[in-house]
Amino acid sequence: MDYMTPSKTQRALLDKLIAAAEPGLAAALQSQFEGALVAPEEHCSECFKLKPANRIVRLPRGVGRPVSFDIAETAEATTAVDVLLWHEGGCIESVEISWVGDAHPKLEDIDLESR
Repeated sequence: MDYMTPSKTQRALLDKLIAAAEPGLAAALQSQFEGALVAPEEHCSECFKLKPANRIVRLPRGVGRPVSFDIAETAEATTAVDVLLWHEGGCIESVEISWVGDAHPKLEDIDLESR
């Protein structure tokens, strides 16, 4: 599998995740997302695998598996969406967009609720 630099929309989503996270989690996410590489998931064009840079801050003990971020509510929302960060040993391995409803949301259309 070939890993590459995140696209602009992937980078924007990673930045939104950092901004929406609680302070202790945000520092770990920023460390893991900085210099990280990504690869597409086989089953989805929007979800992606993440390979953090070598020196990182691990996620705090006791965080959920996966770490879940809710999407900000909008009046025109027709789909229930969550952004899930799957991790092993405190290191993020993939970003999954989980949804119920209409079509899979595009990364650029995702707005997160602040914690």
